[in-house]
Amino acid sequence: MALFTTFGELQTRLRAEAGQSTNPAVGSGANDRHKTILNRVYETLFDAHDWPHLRHLTTRTALPAGSRYANIPSSLDYNTIEKVVAWQDSIPYPLDPGIGPEEYATFDSVADERSDPPFRYDLRSTSIGAIQIEIWPVPASNDYSLELTGKRKWQRLVNSIDVCLIDDTLVVLFAAEAVLRRISPDDADSKLAAARQRLIDIKAAGVLPQTEGSTTPRLGAGTPVVNMDRGRATVRVSRG
Repeated sequence: MALFTTFGELQTRLRAEAGQSTNPAVGSGANDRHKTILNRVYETLFDAHDWPHLRHLTTRTALPAGSRYANIPSSLDYNTIEKVVAWQDSIPYPLDPGIGPEEYATFDSVADERSDPPFRYDLRSTSIGAIQIEIWPVPASNDYSLELTGKRKWQRLVNSIDVCLIDDTLVVLFAAEAVLRRISPDDADSKLAAARQRLIDIKAAGVLPQTEGSTTPRLGAGTPVVNMDRGRATVRVSRG
């Protein structure tokens, strides 16, 4: 599987697979259409499959005292968050998903009631359309940093040096099928068959289980579980 192929190389390979000149100056009118098709195919394949290598662990960011909300790193797709961990030095505190009335009745975030360590998280939309992560209870100290695990966010390929994060042959074959469908249905069928086989081969060679029932967390489907940290009980410190 060839990863990190540039957008420019994908366009050249697509023209070759479609039986067209690999010179971008020839048939320049088709270039924009090819770019659109490549991005559509890339996004569809990116979102439709749990690519193990796209599992992303964000850099730990400070969680200051009084911070009810934290920004989600732009590199992470918030729809795929599977684990949120608050770190106190080398001690991890996995957070449970969901914050509701029962939690606010214990520590009212609206009233700025604070306590350590944090226990839960939830996603909230802001008035300007951004998505943030809410932490409960509101941290009482500056001792914590936040780390998220999920899937990398898809980014449109725009410049020729932009890189594709999934298998280049898979993207090119599916794109060639779309280019050829109106021109030569038989050739399109051949590309589609090759693309489907390529997908089967990649999945078969995957380093992480992809089948239902696997004990390995699947992206977007994992549920964080909070246990006593390394057998030690947590002593909660509250501050108004």
